[in-house]
Amino acid sequence: AAHSSFKVSRSHVLNGQSVLFSGRVQGRPLPPRGKLIELQVWLSEWSTFRTVHSKADGSWSIRYPFTRVCDVQKFKFRARLPAEGGFPLETGISHVLAVRVRGRPCFTG
Repeated sequence: AAHSSFKVSRSHVLNGQSVLFSGRVQGRPLPPRGKLIELQVWLSEWSTFRTVHSKADGSWSIRYPFTRVCDVQKFKFRARLPAEGGFPLETGISHVLAVRVRGRPCFTG
């Protein structure tokens, strides 16, 4: 299965701040446009929120801002590497990372 390292710049942020997700795809050869990486968040099931392509050396990164977060929430993220033409490995999934976000107080009423 395909594999990528998977890092996040900070594991605790405030609402309105961003984190940087990054990694490096393992395995060669890479497709000419780079390897497709789907960034996913757990929302009662895994949901893709961004798609990126690696660079020629396999590295990739994307900045993600947190907005509209209420109270304190913990989000779980992973990188999914789908099978695709020009890449010899099957679909793979990274380990899971958690990011804790402190948001503004939310009122229900």
